[in-house]
Amino acid sequence: MTERTLTTGQSEEYITRGAVLLSAAFLPDATITYLLSSLSTKEAREAYHAQLFHVFLKAAVLNGGSIDEVDGWKSCGVLLPPGCDIGNPFKVVQAGFLGVMWTLGLGGIRRMSTELEALKHICRDKVIPKGQSFYTIFFLGTAKEGRGKGMCSQLLKHYQTIARGQGLPIWMEASNPYCARIYERAGWKHVEPIVVGKGKCGADGVLKEGGEGLTIYGMVWWPEKAERR
Repeated sequence: MTERTLTTGQSEEYITRGAVLLSAAFLPDATITYLLSSLSTKEAREAYHAQLFHVFLKAAVLNGGSIDEVDGWKSCGVLLPPGCDIGNPFKVVQAGFLGVMWTLGLGGIRRMSTELEALKHICRDKVIPKGQSFYTIFFLGTAKEGRGKGMCSQLLKHYQTIARGQGLPIWMEASNPYCARIYERAGWKHVEPIVVGKGKCGADGVLKEGGEGLTIYGMVWWPEKAERR
């Protein structure tokens, strides 16, 4: 497929435009739905998406992350460098996390920090040794009009080039089996399913007593010479 123009930035424009694209791309995402379950209606959750993603992207940039777009914001990715922590306590106020915490409430904070992040770390630690530096693809999404044109794959190759130059792996989570297959074709290896909210929500992330929970997929890519098997 044709390579399209790819640009990288950390400006407020990149944060805002990235948040708009990704918030729309992730509207049906079960994980985001579960994190926002303190908002009782679908309409309220969807209305908060853009604000939530703006905070996530601003936190990423404040902590050294970069935002990449393809073909005039048809596709967008957020790459976190080694050691980047978007929960950096010195940056949470500037990023706007206090407003997010107020909206999510104690339950939402618990779902995000002590449940979702803890489970992701357990999975990641199985394939990336302690002390090993790595990149993280924080978000990756494509607008409806850009899908099926190889833009996501172009971003993945871009990130592989960056990480390969330093001999470092890239970690990411796929939010559904379709995305996982795209990442596998690009060279990522499936680690294992991560079940979040078991007994609390359904597969769609909506609260459901005794629900099966939602599933995301931990995935890792290693540059050829440093590949772990």
